[in-house]
This record gives sequence, C-alpha cells and structure tokens, in this order.
Amino acid sequence: MQLLQLICNFGFVNDSQLDMLYSIVQHYPTRFFHPILLKWCQYSGLLQKKKKPLHPSSSSVLRNVYIPTKNCRAFLNANGFVLGDDPLVAINSHNEQAIEVVVQGLYTAMFKASAYNLYSAYLGSKSSYRLLVNPERSIRRCIPKGTTRLTRRTRYC
Repeated sequence: MQLLQLICNFGFVNDSQLDMLYSIVQHYPTRFFHPILLKWCQYSGLLQKKKKPLHPSSSSVLRNVYIPTKNCRAFLNANGFVLGDDPLVAINSHNEQAIEVVVQGLYTAMFKASAYNLYSAYLGSKSSYRLLVNPERSIRRCIPKGTTRLTRRTRYC
C-alpha cells in the first residue's frame, strides 16, 4: 500500500525507480517482485504500463513507466490512505529526471547510514586517511630494527 501511495504521489515511475521505492518501503535493498507488478497492471487495474516509444523524441521517456489509475487512487482512499486530488503529470523525460532525483535522494537517505558504517572503520584510521588525501604517498611498512635492508618507501616505525 505504501508503495502504491508513493507511486501515486509521483504520478509515474520507471522500473528502476520502482525498485528503489520498494527498497525504501521494505527498509532493505531489494528488487520488486515483477509478477506482482504484472498482476497490478493486468487483473486489478491498479497501474497502467506505458511502454517506451518505438520512435523516441527528445522529450519522451526511454523506459517503460507505470502510471497509477483511478482504481488505484480509489483503492488507497478506501483503505485509509489520503492522496488528495489526482495530479496530472506529463510523462516526459524532464519529469522522469525530476522524479529520479527525488527517488535517489530518498534511497540515499534511507541507506546512507548502513553504507557509511561499512567503511567508517577504514576511513577512521590514520594511515588510510593519509592514503586517501595523498594517494601518491606509499603506505608505511614496519620492519624490525635489526634489518639493514631499506628501500626508498620503507620507514622504521
């Protein structure tokens, strides 16, 4: 229901935006199960699939898009989701790009903390910080003090 509400709020979404929105709803990076999408488009009439044009123009969308129908809006209103008026959104590449920016922003906001935690230990160490700031500089390698072999990039600890 939340996914359908998001689609209604945007006016239309393409396949990749649908997957990102589904990940946001699930709170886990995943893909939407497309047989459900086919049922929503065919049997229940919740979404209408508009295929990409055979002869695209400069403003036409280059992917398949899914548009919520009036049945979808009525279904959500009947189940307690307030949507407001039916927005008339032009299906063109400019609106698709605007929706893409918002969806990617929502996706990033949802998963930014988990992605940051994976690399925070690496980014927090002093040697990796120096390496990221100055990549030409080599990584320090510690050798025992009794060893006489020294190279240009080897330093004692």
